Amino acid sequence: MILGHVITLDPTVEQDIYLRRACGVARAAYNWGLAEWKRAYAGGEKPSAAKIKAKWNAVRKTEFPWSYAVTKCASGQAIRDLGTAFTNFFRDCKKPKAQRRARFPRFKSKRSDNNFALWNDQFEIDGERIRIPVLGWVRMQEALRFEGKIMGARVARLGTHWHVSVQVEVGAPERVGASQGTVGVDLGIAALMTLSRPLPDGRTKIANPQARRSRTRGARSGTKTGRAARSRIALRASGSSASWRGASIARNGSGARPVPRPAVVSGAGANACARCIAASSTCARMRSTRRRVRLRRRSKPSLWKTSTYPAWPRTTASPALGL
Repeated sequence: MILGHVITLDPTVEQDIYLRRACGVARAAYNWGLAEWKRAYAGGEKPSAAKIKAKWNAVRKTEFPWSYAVTKCASGQAIRDLGTAFTNFFRDCKKPKAQRRARFPRFKSKRSDNNFALWNDQFEIDGERIRIPVLGWVRMQEALRFEGKIMGARVARLGTHWHVSVQVEVGAPERVGASQGTVGVDLGIAALMTLSRPLPDGRTKIANPQARRSRTRGARSGTKTGRAARSRIALRASGSSASWRGASIARNGSGARPVPRPAVVSGAGANACARCIAASSTCARMRSTRRRVRLRRRSKPSLWKTSTYPAWPRTTASPALGL
């Protein structure tokens, strides 16, 4: 198994210039190889990464002498990556269109493609530093975490920082523990699952998960329901009882739908519950109840104060109207 460890580099100003040049050489070699590939294919030839690499080595000294200022891995691996891109593209062409992932290779841009590769025999890691060919030792912000055979590395510029991704071949991960046997599981509706043999605590069925139910359900919310629930809990804790239905029927004097109201006491604390009297204020439950009472009186006045609405006078016969 191959794992990659990305480490941030801390180069100097001179080392930063070298890294930028190496990225430029890798990008130029890739774009040149892509142009040559298209030209050879248009001429009826069958290009390949090996042919493009041989042609690059033939013209590099005359057409690209500045590429020798950096490591040979930058240009060599760029052409290999071009061959890998074409291989992936032609392989995906045989798949259905919905399953294709690779696209035809495109030219690289200076804005987004700033990286170059290092072969495993061309660099060395010693603690918190890495040796890059031609450049020398570059400081890293941490040491390599994995132990194993180093397969390669790639230096990339992300934003304003340089990073190196080191690929390390490590052994297969160790198993956490040996198997404790097998058990049959039957998924059901009444129970979440039924086991073929009991658990250490003797259970053979595991119940379905249920929503948490509590006496204070809704008491933590800031809505009207939550405030009413908190008031009910306070009334139970204080030991006072409220005759909700009796107070409602006594209020409207009929068998209409009762309106929940707290216990009514006489004197200065009329229309207030025991909690309001003790705190010399009006609780949320009391304010909510009064608000509902006002709204009901506006919508259905006949249920509350039928006596305040006089009956319509009877129509009398009038000689002028011919009645």
